[in-house]
Amino acid sequence: MPGQTATYTVAVTPGGGFNQTVALSCSGAPAQPVCSLSPNSVVLKGSSAASVTVTVTTAGTSASLSSPEGFQRTGNRLALWLALPGFSGLIMLGSSGRRPRKRVNGMLRILTLLCLLSLGITWPACGGGNGGGGSGTSAGTYSITVTGSFTSGPTALIHNTKLTLVVQ
Repeated sequence: MPGQTATYTVAVTPGGGFNQTVALSCSGAPAQPVCSLSPNSVVLKGSSAASVTVTVTTAGTSASLSSPEGFQRTGNRLALWLALPGFSGLIMLGSSGRRPRKRVNGMLRILTLLCLLSLGITWPACGGGNGGGGSGTSAGTYSITVTGSFTSGPTALIHNTKLTLVVQ
């Protein structure tokens, strides 16, 4: 499940009396899980196997309130833009004393229509979504590769083993 940890034990066994330090790495996991090895290298001595613990931690689901990517915080400018239709309506009502009643009624209808239009345009911005939060590691089966490598001058020995991670 997302947010959980999987632990594997891998035995690194030398062949043919190999007596060297082997560096270990982990790859192939999707972007969100974190793969770590303990220890990161092992010293092999003849025929004795060395044990390595591989830990894969998947990302859990999360939610946060944040601005959509690419948008800057508006601060008080948003309040100003939302107040503008109401402010212009007040100006129109204040100047209505000099106009015939028929013309004022028409202006009030237009003002009401503009206010409803403004509301209709801004309302979808109040919608949900995940608010910029992550969805965690997706369910599925992942192949993780543990690589052991030894390099001495121009000689490089590299061996891999595959582990399977199942996220439900």
